[in-house]
Parts: sequence; C-alpha cells; structure tokens
Amino acid sequence: MKNGLKPVLPAVHKRFTKDELQTIIEDNYGITTVICGIIDCNFSQFYKAIDHYNLRDCLAESKKRLVGLAEKAILDCLKS
Repeated sequence: MKNGLKPVLPAVHKRFTKDELQTIIEDNYGITTVICGIIDCNFSQFYKAIDHYNLRDCLAESKKRLVGLAEKAILDCLKS
C-alpha cells in the first residue's frame, strides 16, 4: 500500500454470493453503515451489489425488523 491508499477490491458481487450478502444484511438489520464496514465497500458499491442481486426487498424488510425491535424495546421501557 503506497501513499496510504487502500488497494482496489473487486466488486462486492464478485466477492460475496447472493446468499452471503443476504445473510449479512439480515444479521445486521439492514444498517448500511455497518454492512459496508463488514464487507469493506462504500455505499455506492453496496447498492450496486444490492441491485445486481435484486436484494432491495431484503434490505427493506431487514430495516423494518430493526424498527420493530426498537419499538418493542421502547414499549418495554415505558411499561417498566
């Protein structure tokens, strides 16, 4: 690595299968910043892979699960 630059990695869809990417999305509730850190890419590269594999619905559903969990946690706190 010269001049502090990172080496250019292959496209996300060439490094991860659809199933692998889907699992990472689901395990991290669709939090794009976290996912991009795990798979070492920027948002643009991530969304290109999402479109390549047609995973927009998976991403949206994962985010909905996160919202549901957050709402339940808040409700539990309000009830206690």
